[in-house]
Amino acid sequence: MAKVKIKFFGILKEISNQSEIEMNDVANVEELHLKIKNLFPFFSHQVYAISVNQKIVHDLNSQISDGDEIAFLPPYSGG
Repeated sequence: MAKVKIKFFGILKEISNQSEIEMNDVANVEELHLKIKNLFPFFSHQVYAISVNQKIVHDLNSQISDGDEIAFLPPYSGG
C-alpha cells in the first residue's frame, strides 16, 4: 500500500481548510476517494476531478504507487 501526497485546489481547498495532506495505506484511486469523502464528508456534494501525477484519472481502479502526487481539482473554465 502506498503513502501519497494529496493536494486540494480552489473551493476544495477552502472547504477542507487544507492545501495538502499525506495519507498512508491506499491501493487505488477508489479507495483514496472513499477515505477522502469519509475525512471530508462535504466532498460528497462537490464536483471535482482527481489527478495522479498531473494526469486526470477516469478509472477509479487505477493503482496508486508510493510517492504519487494526487490532486482534487474543482471545475474550472478559461476565458
